[in-house]
Amino acid sequence: MLPIWLASTDHLDAASSSAAGNDGSSLSAGTTWTTFSADITVKSARVNGDGQPAGTAAPAVRYRWQRKRTASGWRSTMTLLDGKGPTVHTLAGHKDLDNPFAIDRIEDDEDGTPIRVFNRRGVQVALPMGAGGSQPNTASESTPAIDRSLASAVRPMAAGRDWIESIVPSPAKAGTRRTALERQFGKAVGRTGPLDRFVTTHDGETVEILADAASALIVEMNVLRDSALVRHTTATYARQADGSFVRRALHTEQAIPGGNGERTITDVEIGNVRFEHGR
Repeated sequence: MLPIWLASTDHLDAASSSAAGNDGSSLSAGTTWTTFSADITVKSARVNGDGQPAGTAAPAVRYRWQRKRTASGWRSTMTLLDGKGPTVHTLAGHKDLDNPFAIDRIEDDEDGTPIRVFNRRGVQVALPMGAGGSQPNTASESTPAIDRSLASAVRPMAAGRDWIESIVPSPAKAGTRRTALERQFGKAVGRTGPLDRFVTTHDGETVEILADAASALIVEMNVLRDSALVRHTTATYARQADGSFVRRALHTEQAIPGGNGERTITDVEIGNVRFEHGR
């Protein structure tokens, strides 16, 4: 087993016992539906080589992601939840401060037209040059807001319904997932408990994948460059009453180049997953 920062855990543990809808979710991806929605919480922090906090953690960001079927394809919306702005204390009491550049909502008609972003007042904000790229917004932001880099993330990969497999994977497609794994990483080189282990090395970079043998769901990924661990990711799933899984969490630790062991930690939690018709 390649070294990792955190002890590996069974990320399908909940999948064998949790009941469907334990957070109010309505999970019926197999039926006809026109609207998907989920609440996403993103937490990020920076730690030193001993795992102790390095600096002040960024405030958690919680938003609702919705994809709605339209005549031309899909329409995506991301709306900030619990987005209270900063305040200052004056002689007259607390005063709210308004940041006209903090993004509160992102809309994408997915028809080739530009993505639209809005601030907390509902005013459309012009995207900065290069905002469609993959680099995150690293500007200091003292209040929760949707990161500008997410403006490109709302535009998923498919016009059909296959994209939902990344959120609610179907048990019936376990064979398809395994075939895709073997096509990319080759046959499993061994097993760690109930997990198959896949390893590939190219140009000094080694990628280790741990996938549940039965469902072929990836629950852990480790990336090493020149034998040094640079990224560690784990995914947590829960099994629903209809046998499908739903992704509940994604935990990523990324080494900071030249950071003397410091790394960034990002946790993404997915809840209140719903499939609806006619909204």
